[in-house]
Amino acid sequence: MKTKTKQSIVMIVTITLSYIASSVIKAVLNFDYMPFRDGIGIKLLLDFGLYVIIFTVIYYLASKLLIKSSH
Repeated sequence: MKTKTKQSIVMIVTITLSYIASSVIKAVLNFDYMPFRDGIGIKLLLDFGLYVIIFTVIYYLASKLLIKSSH
């Protein structure tokens, strides 16, 4: 498989799984943030930070898994 194709697959999988995982975590924690209602503040940082952390972990795992499976 070509490198660009692998990168595309990793990004699509990462974005999708990150959205699902962050939504599940926010639902379990009963975290509700609406930018127009709540404005910019600590809730925005918590919401964005959670997504970034999950995205980073999933991206690292997905890229390692795809690279490992191609050898």
